[in-house]
Amino acid sequence: MTHARQPFSGKTSSFTLIELLIVISIIAILAALLLPALNKARESAKDISCRNNLKTYHLLMTQYANDYQSYYPQWGRNTYCWTRQLGELYLNHKYSSENYFIGSSKVFHCPAGVIDPQYAKKPRGYAMNAYVAGSDHYYSGTDSPAGLSAINRRDIPFKNNSGMMLVADFGLYGKETFFGGQVNNNEYLYRWHGKWIMNRHNNKINYVVKNGAVMQSAKRNDGTTGDIGLDIIWFIVDQTHYMKNNITCSF
Repeated sequence: MTHARQPFSGKTSSFTLIELLIVISIIAILAALLLPALNKARESAKDISCRNNLKTYHLLMTQYANDYQSYYPQWGRNTYCWTRQLGELYLNHKYSSENYFIGSSKVFHCPAGVIDPQYAKKPRGYAMNAYVAGSDHYYSGTDSPAGLSAINRRDIPFKNNSGMMLVADFGLYGKETFFGGQVNNNEYLYRWHGKWIMNRHNNKINYVVKNGAVMQSAKRNDGTTGDIGLDIIWFIVDQTHYMKNNITCSF
């Protein structure tokens, strides 16, 4: 028994306009549900990458301290900034006679930072704690213990010395600057530089301390110069006191 072939009608099945709109609506709903999760995952990846950067800077500074009698990169009137010191010594960075960085590198770029187009080849989203950087810098008043020029050393015998901040998230007017110049290139942070401390990781500041731990600190975001991170230890005042968030605290 054979079946007769049905004649081809010339019609094919297709979506109606209503069905197409329903499909588009479903896709839009799914995208709206997934987008926050994707953004959160992306920001978490940037946070992890930033933490890895800070770990790298700590390793480089530890190597520097091993080579220079336990001092970290120095802030001296006749020296270069910490990024150039580390870059030339350990990263094979090259500079011209006019102090310009030769080449292109994002080794000091925070993945969550906003790059200024004019510094796209050499962005910098981190700054060093000025109180740890420079034995010949003159401290006065409550900005550091008078005469304690060795406060920036890695191994000073003070309690909580290992918890002093070394490098933190940084930016000028919300954007990263450049690395490689002289010591006055906004490479260093004081405790009144609140507006330059960036809280770009879920509204937290990433920073690394002397012992190599990468930490996070919240900001009040009140616009004051003292809003520099609630948990950051800036320097040790003496054997029993330290400066944190513009407040002298006791051990």
